Amino acid sequence: MLLSVIFLFLALYFYYADSGWVFPPAPSWNLLWAAFCAVLALILFLKRHHA
Repeated sequence: MLLSVIFLFLALYFYYADSGWVFPPAPSWNLLWAAFCAVLALILFLKRHHA
């Protein structure tokens, strides 16, 4: 559960970093990291609740 929350926050960070809301502005490939972290968080969350 904690890991999925951490990855969710990472996904949000990378997403907002890409849109320039976070200092310093991050390169555009951070959107890929955001998507990866979001999917990982979802998988961990689902595995936790369907175990």
